[in-house]
Amino acid sequence: MERREERLAIKIQELIEYRRLPELLDIVENDDSIKTQFINELSDLQKAIYHLDHILESEWEIIDSSLEGKWDAIYNALRVLGIEDDKLYDYCKHIYKYQKHELEQRKGKSLLRLSMEYFYFYKSCDVKLLRRIIFDRYSVLRSTFPPSDWRWFDLVTEVNDDIEDLYEDIDTNNGNRFLLSIEQLGKEQAYLIYKEFLRCIKQAFDRKIKNKSIHPTIIELTFNELKKTSQLLEQRYREISTKAPLSGSLKVF
Repeated sequence: MERREERLAIKIQELIEYRRLPELLDIVENDDSIKTQFINELSDLQKAIYHLDHILESEWEIIDSSLEGKWDAIYNALRVLGIEDDKLYDYCKHIYKYQKHELEQRKGKSLLRLSMEYFYFYKSCDVKLLRRIIFDRYSVLRSTFPPSDWRWFDLVTEVNDDIEDLYEDIDTNNGNRFLLSIEQLGKEQAYLIYKEFLRCIKQAFDRKIKNKSIHPTIIELTFNELKKTSQLLEQRYREISTKAPLSGSLKVF
């Protein structure tokens, strides 16, 4: 248990840094102690969300009481961050939506029935929540880095997570859509679907920056992640055998 919590702490730190949340705080907060405390509180919230996620990944038969305790922890972490009780559901509604997608797998509803953009929009619910709380506290950031301008960055980083975690997620109930695509559609089709989705993200982002002024930092981050994720997709394509891993274990060259 202790080692799992240590790994979780590392995972949370990596997530917060990967999504560039400390860099946002560096722009508006000069007091390191305040910044550290805020990051710690955000990390506690993310930890509570991951504990909910762990239940969904590790247990196929889910009872409401096992989820209630995890939700209590999420709500308490939000209260520490200053979110009032009458706003808790609104702040968590995207997490509830993604939880619904996870639970529907138990009813035979494949995640592949959802559009790629819809699925990955809700899969980034935790990151959007953390960023929303940062913007609530430092509202000046909202005008410079509007939440909507992060849409493509969030999509591509979630895709990257699924491709990166392919082997790690084999033995869980994790809603790794890339893994599910390989298992249900085969390597070739999964590869083509993800390659096309990354192309569509880039195309949509290209159109966006032509019609709207977006902060150069977001532009650079988004294009860097698109390149990185495309390269990772090619790497995974080369690694996996041409036979789809229907048994739940990937065969690697």
